[in-house]
Amino acid sequence: MRNCKTWRPDVMSSYPLQGLLIEFDEVKRNLKNLESEREREKTTAEMFFERLQASQDEVKALRRASERNAFVLVLIDGDCMNFLDDLMKKLEAGGEETAERLRTAIRKYIQEHLSDIRADAEPLVRIFANIRGLAKTLVDAKILDSPEDLGRFVCGFNKKFTSFDFIDAGNGKECSDAKLKKSFELFIRNAHCKHIIFGGSADNGYARLLDSYTGDPSSSKMITMLEGPPFAHELAPIAEKFKQCEYRSRQHPRDQQRHQDQRARQLPATPLLQLQPKLNLRVNP
Repeated sequence: MRNCKTWRPDVMSSYPLQGLLIEFDEVKRNLKNLESEREREKTTAEMFFERLQASQDEVKALRRASERNAFVLVLIDGDCMNFLDDLMKKLEAGGEETAERLRTAIRKYIQEHLSDIRADAEPLVRIFANIRGLAKTLVDAKILDSPEDLGRFVCGFNKKFTSFDFIDAGNGKECSDAKLKKSFELFIRNAHCKHIIFGGSADNGYARLLDSYTGDPSSSKMITMLEGPPFAHELAPIAEKFKQCEYRSRQHPRDQQRHQDQRARQLPATPLLQLQPKLNLRVNP
């Protein structure tokens, strides 16, 4: 009898089926891995979304806090920008009236020309001056009777509002300049400071400081140049790159003479013009 193998169709067909099962198992594993990876990505996305939401909420809270504590800073060089003789002669009462007028003018300027700032933003006023030298100048010009009279005016100005300060910068030629510049540099980076009104129009010494901010749109839009006496020749072209406002002012013949006398005696500079603390937009938008 011839020896031959029995044909078994189940065995012969199992080879391709086994291959399919192996492939199927591999597909299942890959699918499971993909599902696991998808779950991890979903968890990661949810985690980052929660963090983003928390960060956005934190930013909103900081903005609200910043708006609540927002202020407009007014820096004035008191050696070159003074107030009306009539106000200074009223001594303490004149100081209070000056502070009241200045605060009203600043708030009006904010409402009319700084629309991106809350109308109730607090004005923070810092006036730096060589009190001793300024008092002597005012007495010599017959505006005040004694050096102590300026102290009374300053006292009235300071006590009217807690955010208003008329500060004695010291008896030195550059003391007021140095303090004004340092205050500017500190507050321009303060998140609560929304705008700076800078009053030092008669002093070329501020040109380099301000010129460094003309190329920075985020900073330059925060600055308004306050003109009392005409802008000094080095400062004038720089001032044109910022918003500008001015005191309404009037000039008397004696003001011209007083300015010339001060220069001849090399006393602290006082303004050629007598200045009313009333702000109005001048030229630039």
